[in-house]
Amino acid sequence: GAGEWITVDGVLVEDLYVEDSNRPQPWISQHNDRLSPCIIGTTIVRLTIDRHSLEIEFSNGMSLVVDESAEARPIFKGTNQPRVFLEEDDLRRAVFLAPTAEIWV
Repeated sequence: GAGEWITVDGVLVEDLYVEDSNRPQPWISQHNDRLSPCIIGTTIVRLTIDRHSLEIEFSNGMSLVVDESAEARPIFKGTNQPRVFLEEDDLRRAVFLAPTAEIWV
């Protein structure tokens, strides 16, 4: 589910219901990963984390974003409600950088 909260250059990382929408194909689907080749080997040059949003900018100019607004995320099919942050959620307490080759958001 986290991939449906994250966009890279304005396109969702994952989108299970893309066929039911007018959204562009996601970066990662069941049989295709177009994202990894674009960011593997790049350097994080800027990181901005707020309570309900974050942006990671890479040395190749790409940006990974979790937008505060639910408008950038697909509706959660289980409840037919927008995917929203709870008031008590705070990404500043949940996100950290570690010197590894993987990004876990």
